[in-house]
Amino acid sequence: MKIYMIDDDPNVLNILKLIIQTKNLGEICGLCGSPVDALEDLKYIKPDIVVVDLLMPGMDGISFVRKAGTEAKDTAFI
Repeated sequence: MKIYMIDDDPNVLNILKLIIQTKNLGEICGLCGSPVDALEDLKYIKPDIVVVDLLMPGMDGISFVRKAGTEAKDTAFI
């Protein structure tokens, strides 16, 4: 299972990455601090799951899921 994570706090990304790898929950296929950049990444990476921070500068998590969900129909968003 390919997991992509978006959070503007690098410490949160590192903690989540450590948990996922330690528990062998899937493959981290990408990390991003910007929801705007992540929209571009998702076109090429095509993850199974995207973990999204709710409060980010530039675009909140709900707006991100609305935009990304129209293009990434087979992707689950958390």
